[in-house]
Amino acid sequence: MSKSFSVLIVDDEPVARKGLRRIVEKYPSAWVVGEARNGTEAVSQIQEMKPDVVLLDIEMPEKNGLEVVREIGVAQMPLVVFVTAFDQYAVTAFDVHAIDYILKPIRKDRVHEALNRVAQKLNESVSISHQLSEALKMIQGLSEGKEKEQDRLVIRDGSTIRFINLADITWVESAGNYVQIHSEGARFLYRATMTSMEERLTRYGFFRTSRSTLVNVTYVKECRYKKRGGFTIHLLNGDILPTSKAYRVNIELMLSASA
Repeated sequence: MSKSFSVLIVDDEPVARKGLRRIVEKYPSAWVVGEARNGTEAVSQIQEMKPDVVLLDIEMPEKNGLEVVREIGVAQMPLVVFVTAFDQYAVTAFDVHAIDYILKPIRKDRVHEALNRVAQKLNESVSISHQLSEALKMIQGLSEGKEKEQDRLVIRDGSTIRFINLADITWVESAGNYVQIHSEGARFLYRATMTSMEERLTRYGFFRTSRSTLVNVTYVKECRYKKRGGFTIHLLNGDILPTSKAYRVNIELMLSASA
């Protein structure tokens, strides 16, 4: 039988902390010892409360998750489960078995899976400082090399991790704090802004055709004029997308690129 263990939640987003707390409290042998809103609070609470495990957001203002680990020291850190909305860290997770990652949006089954691994490590009573040190090196390398992003997205779809080539994306639409990726007849939510996606996808032949739409010119079948001006964009898969007059220049560039 697994022994109970304490959990410290560190995330600068109140909604994320609330969601994590609710999920952790439903795990039979885990209990939440506290919450930290930033890296400075995290360092203080880790030193004071000495939790068994920390659910640690990587991207936080002022002091991020990696800096928290460095300040505490790898040898003194509790078990760490990193929480991130940025998939450039995701591939590393598959190679670091002593540390797990939770990709946002947070899902109950994924958090409990991570806590299962924590429980196993605690029962084994073995040091993971070496694995943590190696993970930090890999994450730091990925963090410093964001400009060398891979040509694909890593998207969690339920219990499945999907790798989607950027060139296979048909179009992208805004969905609140997320974007919806349309690819090969399926749709996937991905944590990003339209601006960041536009910056990343422009070199792959994507054009912003409205405030909420990015289109891959490869999949454009035709553009039709509307009676009162403007266009509708018809894709090879049958999707019909409206356009915005504010992005007329982009649309004309797209038409030129297709000619």
